[in-house]
Amino acid sequence: KYAPDMYFNAVQFRLVAWKFSWQLLSESNSFLFGIGPANAQPALNKKYSDVNMYIGKNINVIVAYLNFNAHHQFVQSFLQSGICGLLVLLCMLYFFLREGVLQKNRMLLYASVLICPFFLSESVLEG
Repeated sequence: KYAPDMYFNAVQFRLVAWKFSWQLLSESNSFLFGIGPANAQPALNKKYSDVNMYIGKNINVIVAYLNFNAHHQFVQSFLQSGICGLLVLLCMLYFFLREGVLQKNRMLLYASVLICPFFLSESVLEG
């Protein structure tokens, strides 16, 4: 249960956002194609509001937990585009890593290796 006065640190909030992402996919039975990039943030905002998380005094003002995404690129891609979108993202990362190794391109290899862990803590492609 949530209350408007509950504080979430960064890890706690990410776990809540990931849980809500999974719930949204389950409720809409959209595991294959997701709920769509245009629908993901409004659905998360509605979920935050429905469970009574702090959304600020005026719902029209961007404050508090409103407009916070999943903060995990793989979860965000899964929410928006389902298994298909997640597989495309993973294939792209694999392609970049493979090409970095095969072409002995250090810059591509290092960039690919560095971005993978960054995807675990932030929705980098949402920026």
